[in-house]
Amino acid sequence: MVPFAQDPSGESGEGAFGIQGELDVLFMGNRGGLHVSSVIGLGTWNPPADIGPGNIAPAGADVAVAHQLPNQLNAFFVGNDGGIYVAWIVDGPGNWWNGPLRITPPGVAPPGGRIIAAKQTHDQLNVFFVANDGRLNVSWVTGIGSWQGPIAITPSVAPPGAALTAAQQTSQQLNVFFVDNDGKLNVSWVVGVGAWQGPIAITPSIATPGAGVAAAMQTTNQLDAFVVDRDGRLCVSWVVGVGAWAGPVGVTEPGHAPPGSTPVTWYQSNEQLDVFVNGNERWVSWVSTGGGNWNGPYGLPS
Repeated sequence: MVPFAQDPSGESGEGAFGIQGELDVLFMGNRGGLHVSSVIGLGTWNPPADIGPGNIAPAGADVAVAHQLPNQLNAFFVGNDGGIYVAWIVDGPGNWWNGPLRITPPGVAPPGGRIIAAKQTHDQLNVFFVANDGRLNVSWVTGIGSWQGPIAITPSVAPPGAALTAAQQTSQQLNVFFVDNDGKLNVSWVVGVGAWQGPIAITPSIATPGAGVAAAMQTTNQLDAFVVDRDGRLCVSWVVGVGAWAGPVGVTEPGHAPPGSTPVTWYQSNEQLDVFVNGNERWVSWVSTGGGNWNGPYGLPS
């Protein structure tokens, strides 16, 4: 399980703003069962509650969270049988979780492997994973319809279960990032309801195959993608609008984190983008959302 940072859109991560102003944190427990802890407003956190049976996934398995509908929050994971599962809660009487329900055949992905969820359009929610054959796959649902897929949207290019992240490059274009078998940061993308494109490598071979990745808008028209390279340096690549990708450049000096560590992005304010890494120590680097130079890294208190 990796750290998460979650904005109120609830589009990805291991926690999400649910319904009626509730903040939910979802995780896979030591006995392989999905759990949720929640809080409303400034109230007291509720202790973890079970969602479905135990022994359904490896302890600490990755969990992705996203809204299928404005009033429906979903949680996804790869089960012990290698199938993709979803649990969901709908705003209404009872307000409790349903599932988990398997939405793919078994055996498609490494049990407990990395998984992400993101909206392709206003009505379509996608779930992404790197399958056992090393191909990036997507399953999707439109509105309250039935789940479709999975289908492969790349050749066999990445380690099974590789880390992924998704981000909007423009209002119409959704990107998915991963580090391939050669250690290059790659991007695949789709515009609207069109066909998936790529993948293309946007860096040389700098990282551990399957390494952790993150992406966030630095400015209103600049998207940044982050990876920790083989020298333990946080690196950033970026694109402005629909232009060509630039970088990578080092945000930190070498040795600040174990190679392949997962960066986490968070907006500290409307004017500042932070990137956190749990490395040899916990630290943060930051940049103005109006552009400019990166600052840090600054070591955080233990």
